[in-house]
Amino acid sequence: MNKTRLLSTLTLIAASLLMSGCGPKYLKTHAVVDPKNHVGTIIGAGEGKEFGLINHAKLLNNAINYPLQIAAEKTLESGMKYFSILDPVEIANDGPGGVGTAEEYVNKCATNSFVESLAYLKNPCKIAKGSLQYPAGGILRIKMYDDNDRPKNIQSYDAKLVVEYFKTNDMYQEAH
Repeated sequence: MNKTRLLSTLTLIAASLLMSGCGPKYLKTHAVVDPKNHVGTIIGAGEGKEFGLINHAKLLNNAINYPLQIAAEKTLESGMKYFSILDPVEIANDGPGGVGTAEEYVNKCATNSFVESLAYLKNPCKIAKGSLQYPAGGILRIKMYDDNDRPKNIQSYDAKLVVEYFKTNDMYQEAH
């Protein structure tokens, strides 16, 4: 077998494996909310599931940012106005790492570049799940509040402002 034919065969095999769906399995986007106590688990897979050198930071950021967007939307759909993050503990609003705006969340949790995302496979807030090279999505546990039961001693997110922030900064992802 000559080198050209061997190279062609190996290229064909590699392409077949890449296109066969043998990659990571992504989480389905959904929210599980207990209407009695307004506690929910938000799972968001994000957009851009193809891994590549150029889009890795975007893929990881989508896995990190999308659950916050879904949390805000589910809060509004539930007739509530505010929510706080219960888990992961790195950003829980009742702990020292909690933040209260979408901008603070993105600045604290997202990665800024491909190099930064691979240098440590950055996931400082522990939101992205699965392999950080191939994130399967992200998970947040939240508690929703209305005006009457919003705690004064715990930071919380204004759900409407979170959605506005993502739309204004071209980070909003359509439901999929």
